[in-house]
Amino acid sequence: VNDIAVVSDCGAADVFTITGVSTSNTQITPNNLTRSYEPDTNPTVSSYYGVRYYVGNNGITDSDGTPHRSLYRGQPVLVGGTTLTEQPQELIDGVEQMQLLYGIDADQDGAPDSYVRAGSGALDEAAEWRTVVAVRVAMLLRTVDEYGNIEDERTYQLDDETAISPADNRQRRLFTVTAVVRNLQ
Repeated sequence: VNDIAVVSDCGAADVFTITGVSTSNTQITPNNLTRSYEPDTNPTVSSYYGVRYYVGNNGITDSDGTPHRSLYRGQPVLVGGTTLTEQPQELIDGVEQMQLLYGIDADQDGAPDSYVRAGSGALDEAAEWRTVVAVRVAMLLRTVDEYGNIEDERTYQLDDETAISPADNRQRRLFTVTAVVRNLQ
């Protein structure tokens, strides 16, 4: 009771709060779903578990005072049965930048027509988020320590607006991946 769950099949998904549990019945009858989930579509019910990924300082600094940054996963944790807090978990040290762009399908052909940032004006309303069909993630990783005596003079372009021009002896590598998401009406 009061747990958040998701019911889904190949056609849609709904997030809901469990308001009661019956041990004598294997059927779920929640209110306010967007549609009916019929047995022949093999719907599944799972616990809903959200996590947040972000880049933050990890508490280590260089001799010049430059903070080390890492990729973190923030997991929600219930403390004392009543307080929801976030527990950070460091995943990758040396993540200098991370950017997300969302692929918008303006002509409803299933392919992204443009990539935009959240809050850019193209993704302000809930209905606009339904047009997202892909997410492009760009991460710039660097060595934790400086390496050799050759200064990195390259410029790294993470997305349409963010360019990084470091001036240190760290080695860097830019990774970009685009993932298709399933947005069903």
